[in-house]
Amino acid sequence: MEHLSTKAILLDMTTDLSRVGNFTLQGKEKRMLQFLEKLKTAKTVLSNRAIPTKISFFVDRIGDLIQALQQEEIQDKRLLAEDAFTYGNILSRRASKLIS
Repeated sequence: MEHLSTKAILLDMTTDLSRVGNFTLQGKEKRMLQFLEKLKTAKTVLSNRAIPTKISFFVDRIGDLIQALQQEEIQDKRLLAEDAFTYGNILSRRASKLIS
């Protein structure tokens, strides 16, 4: 993932956030955890790059969401699925304005 541009990583994260939201709502915890790990890797790669504050704010919020989803019971995780969809939507709009 380190070979990808910042924009490509951010856009990939938006897709993964959608997957996390969907799998959470479907109760497919193993698949949800798989994409949470991918999001954690992307967040780690981005932590070593200079990204605009408006985007880094949401990357930090995604980190908080990852921790919450890994800790909460399955019933509570479904409530967090909406956050995954929201963050993915906002991040896609902001990332699409970046120059590759």
